[in-house]
Amino acid sequence: MTFDQRATAFPPCLVRLLARTAHGKQPMDFMQICNRSTALTPILVDSLSQETSWKNVHYGLLRDFTVACDVDFCDWNRMKLIDAYIRSKPRFEYLIRHGDWPSYYLPLLKRYRESYGDMTNQHLDLWPPVRALLVRLTPLIKPHHK
Repeated sequence: MTFDQRATAFPPCLVRLLARTAHGKQPMDFMQICNRSTALTPILVDSLSQETSWKNVHYGLLRDFTVACDVDFCDWNRMKLIDAYIRSKPRFEYLIRHGDWPSYYLPLLKRYRESYGDMTNQHLDLWPPVRALLVRLTPLIKPHHK
């Protein structure tokens, strides 16, 4: 997958949802992401996390954010692990168990999913495991999961 294909398949909001601590049991918080970066602030991390594409994000900021979130598009070994995770039909349990699930992670997951609209015959050019992920997210974002 090329860098551009990665950027399309992994928008900022998905990168933020995939940002986990070293052992993968907890999502990274704003300060953990900031501490791993060269220039990110909590406000900037939150702002980038809400974006559904990299369209208006400067390349340097894209690199800083993805590296800080440990979803480094240029690190082949790391992306191999991320790809395997996406292919494993993730259920984002580490987010659901977190105390910020209803107030932060669920709305972010909804924003990510809704940015693609109806998945029936759209986005056929999207990397198939990410397309499958988007389809699987639909029941997760229903109101009964508040």
